[in-house]
Amino acid sequence: NIEAGATLLVLKANRGINIAQRTALLDNKGLISLFNCNNHAIFLAEETGLVNYGEISITAPLRNGIYNVGSIVNLSGNITINSPLNRGIQHIPGTIVPSSFTNTGTGTITISSPGDDGIRSSAAFLNDTLATITVTQAIDDGIELIGDVFTNHGTINLTCRDAATAVSPGLAVGTSTVAATFINTSNNSLNIYAGTGNGTSIHIYGMGEVSNFGTIDVSGGSSTLNIINRGLLTNQMGGTIKLDDSRLTNNQGTFI
Repeated sequence: NIEAGATLLVLKANRGINIAQRTALLDNKGLISLFNCNNHAIFLAEETGLVNYGEISITAPLRNGIYNVGSIVNLSGNITINSPLNRGIQHIPGTIVPSSFTNTGTGTITISSPGDDGIRSSAAFLNDTLATITVTQAIDDGIELIGDVFTNHGTINLTCRDAATAVSPGLAVGTSTVAATFINTSNNSLNIYAGTGNGTSIHIYGMGEVSNFGTIDVSGGSSTLNIINRGLLTNQMGGTIKLDDSRLTNNQGTFI
């Protein structure tokens, strides 16, 4: 464990932190700084855990910032991931026990300039009431959901790169063959800026579902293809979708 006031600094390792032993748990109350790892900066195998109360800073790993098949809880901590060659966070389902990723308390996750997606999640992911996720300038999707449920009770801010297109949106939900669900709850916000080009804020694929009880605010990008729905989009009672300078395109999907 890393106690408050302590610092762990790792330079150019294969993996900065490798939690591979079954039932192993790392508690961080201090500062973890990982630079230029040759693989994933942080790797969690199945049935392992990481609880972050402090600061985790990851810079320029040659694969993903965090690769998780275990359980991660960011409990009022701060996780910052800059310029990973692949994804900021890759969250994979476990085969023995379910994996999970929870951003809770006043936790923040900030991902900048990933070489692929900001977050790619195919297992349960929770952004809690006071927590914030920010992804900027992803080469592909800001958040891509391929399986399971992503629940947002807090705030999510996504900024697409200016050259983004409909296949590299701020939020991508599901595929034509894999179901995934994004739930945005009341009095909280999903804010997406689709860039200055022809970007798309949200792309709901055929097996994707978005259920909005709160506020979705999109701006920038394409004026005609800002939200593309091929799956199921439900704006629940009390929900608000703000499309001030663009439109929603329902392409063989269902909009309720």
